[in-house]
Amino acid sequence: MKFAKFLFAECSSLSSPTDGPEKVIITPIIPEEPIASCFFPSNLTGQWINTANVHARALINTTHIHEIAKVNNRGWLRETYYVCQQTSRSQYLVKAATKGECFSYYICFDFKDRHHNILRYRKSKSFMSTLYKLFPNRDPFYEVCSWTSFGNDANWKYQVLALDPPAPIECPFTGMWTFKQVGQSSSLIQTRIRGGVRPRPRDHGWYITCDPQYVVSQWTICGDQTKSMFADREYCRQLDPYGTPIGVYEQPDYIYQCAGYWTEDSRSMMVTYDRDDPYNNFKCWVYERRDLTSITLSRSAGSACGFNQTSESYKAEDGADLAITLTEAERIHDDCPIRYDDGRNVFVDLEEFNFYYGKSSVVQLNKFFLSFFFFLLFILFN
Repeated sequence: MKFAKFLFAECSSLSSPTDGPEKVIITPIIPEEPIASCFFPSNLTGQWINTANVHARALINTTHIHEIAKVNNRGWLRETYYVCQQTSRSQYLVKAATKGECFSYYICFDFKDRHHNILRYRKSKSFMSTLYKLFPNRDPFYEVCSWTSFGNDANWKYQVLALDPPAPIECPFTGMWTFKQVGQSSSLIQTRIRGGVRPRPRDHGWYITCDPQYVVSQWTICGDQTKSMFADREYCRQLDPYGTPIGVYEQPDYIYQCAGYWTEDSRSMMVTYDRDDPYNNFKCWVYERRDLTSITLSRSAGSACGFNQTSESYKAEDGADLAITLTEAERIHDDCPIRYDDGRNVFVDLEEFNFYYGKSSVVQLNKFFLSFFFFLLFILFN
């Protein structure tokens, strides 16, 4: 904070907070510097973003969590340090010291095991640390990490930290699909050139000419690119005389890089990362496989999934802005099999799964040997 000060009780000569006979700069400091007495798991270290607040960053090392949050449009930052004090199982008692505040607090974090680029946790209510200095016989871990300090509300869910930037992972499902969408008009997937200015690449036929009956909305996770979802609002599935797709060189409108997925409250959730989004790079999805050939997706309005959000939600009161229905559209030679993981076991490495296909020549060879074997049996027993 900066302000100017005049020598006398006269304010008419002060034109700005930085122009005056005396300029005062006030810098917030932390009330105390807690000493760490335990360690966080080694796989928690890194730079994270809180999906519930895209303006908050968390830097985690072995003993400290440094949270930096932007609290208003003027760029004022709220910095809080969480220092590890005591641990038991998945619960960590920390002492929180915020710059500019007069007291430090005890808070308890309950971390789930990290998976992919996702770290889920619960956070307890805060307790003033001076209370335990006055009464040294009281155990802060017993009180702060008690289940009652996390709140008795039945409608709760884990908060999510996402690694920023995330490392690409295998998406929970693959395949080639056509999609239909419903949602808010400003949130629909539209035809565009990523990083360009033209809204419709095929205007006046300057790009390619495609028969309208072959133009579909396509969603693909195929081949060696199964770590991202590619959405194309107007994809041309028409083939040339040689059987090559006309739209083979088209660029997708949206690329959602998979960052993590899991199951919570019987719902399959997924977090994606969009490098081209100028404001909100992270999105949360609720997905569900309806039958053998269709999947429904619901995209969150912000970075965090809403508590009432389902795979068919698209309204703001549910915390969503877009609902998508995928229908299988794989052709004979697309080589894009379906794989689906509902996120029940997030520690399975999907990259270890390999798909093998039996070729027709192998099948015919097996039939030949089988026929020859029966022919020999017929000769021997006759």
